[in-house]
Amino acid sequence: GTRWMWGRGSSLPEGDNKSLKLSAVPPVSYYSKGRVWLTLSTLVVLCSLGCLWVFSASTHIDTGEHMATVSWLPDEATDVCYFKSYSYTAYEFDISEQGFLDWAKGGVFGGWDVRPIDNQVIILRYGYFTSSDEAPQLDNQNDPTEEELEEWTRVYDHWNAKSRVTISNGYVYVREASNGGDTYVAYDGNAGRAYFQSSIR
Repeated sequence: GTRWMWGRGSSLPEGDNKSLKLSAVPPVSYYSKGRVWLTLSTLVVLCSLGCLWVFSASTHIDTGEHMATVSWLPDEATDVCYFKSYSYTAYEFDISEQGFLDWAKGGVFGGWDVRPIDNQVIILRYGYFTSSDEAPQLDNQNDPTEEELEEWTRVYDHWNAKSRVTISNGYVYVREASNGGDTYVAYDGNAGRAYFQSSIR
């Protein structure tokens, strides 16, 4: 601790006032140094935990198939399939046309302004992200036999149906960002199924 070298009533010559003021300032104690070290250690730990959380959030993947219901969709939504990650999200579910329109109005940023489809739209499905298989390639591309072509067509159609859907009757909303990200919201009126797909870039 700091030792004070004078009492309450003590006085010093006028010429010693400067030295008195300097000597009256207590030095930094070990207690103060400990508090600084503890503060720095706490900041390091917090920064490390923050980086760990960001890394975990950016690499975490959540998937589900044919779920009866999920908490983040309307109660009417059934047979829910989804893929969720930091970069890509895709999900689909069965719902009535009016149920879809009501849900779309409550979308992020004030709702999605879905419009009737006047031609065709292609939406990437959750299976495009959950499947580890790439688009099948025809081994003998130069001169395939009829059997090889039929087998390739069968495999490709299966892969394509799992990866994307073509809708010609229903509703769609498209938002394409300047950084390459996009958002698609669509409803297949023939199948009574809604689709959502988005990416950050």
